[in-house]
Amino acid sequence: MTPQNENCRSVVDNVGAEVVLRQAAKQVICLTATGIDILAELELMPIGYLSKGIADRPEFYGTSAQQIASVGSWMFPQINQIKRLQPDLIIGWAFPHRFYKPWLQNIAPVYLMSGSGYETTLQRLRDVGILCDRTSAAERAISQLERNLEAYRRLSTTHAPKTVLIDISKA
Repeated sequence: MTPQNENCRSVVDNVGAEVVLRQAAKQVICLTATGIDILAELELMPIGYLSKGIADRPEFYGTSAQQIASVGSWMFPQINQIKRLQPDLIIGWAFPHRFYKPWLQNIAPVYLMSGSGYETTLQRLRDVGILCDRTSAAERAISQLERNLEAYRRLSTTHAPKTVLIDISKA
């Protein structure tokens, strides 16, 4: 399925599946901590997340985290609870969520992530930014990260390397 009008958004996820939305996702469920990190960078809050995870940590959503519904565990997401929340998009990880995709995609489009590395991470942020109509926020976050990395590079090259001697002998 390819976009039919200018409101459609289309990306290819990390497992090679095309994810198409007829309009920007506003209600997002995250089945992985990486999704929470992405949404936080995009200044968005999920409507559903795992019962044991990082969304309730203050650096992500502060006291607003209590508004996020539990949708089960990473290995066993609760399909019925996800359906009740009526998401526009579900963000998961290739393992284990590809096994749930036949049921999840009947609820909402599913964006699956896999792999690691700098470029892969940036592409995920851009993809979700496209799907949620937050491309400007994604590019701002990437620019800020690159500025921070450059500052750390400059800082690390201005200091002479230090030698550390550790004595582990018993006295």
